Amino acid sequence: MLGIHALVPGFIAAYAVVGERQQGTLEPVLTTPIRREEFVLAKALATLLPSVVVAYVVYGLFLACVGIFAVPAVAAAFIRLPDLLAQLLFTPLLAGWSIWIALWISTRSTDVRVASSSPP
Repeated sequence: MLGIHALVPGFIAAYAVVGERQQGTLEPVLTTPIRREEFVLAKALATLLPSVVVAYVVYGLFLACVGIFAVPAVAAAFIRLPDLLAQLLFTPLLAGWSIWIALWISTRSTDVRVASSSPP
């Protein structure tokens, strides 16, 4: 369960800056009167909030399925307070860490190849 919010936000965040470079929309955004830090923070928050919500929903669905379909002894082994607290506390931390690493790599990327219509 911890893999969802450790991997997915990183993929989305890595594409945030590089994708804008490939689409040619980064330069107009950079001409707006915002600082670089604000731009990166906005990209991080735009990735963090939906990914945390999705991770909580998936975990809730998992717990609901375990509670409904599993044998009571198995359900009791999966649904424990320390595990619930760990999931609730570490979800935003792992997602945030993944996002910052991916954004750091994405903003450092200088080799973006865009396909052109002219032959080489």
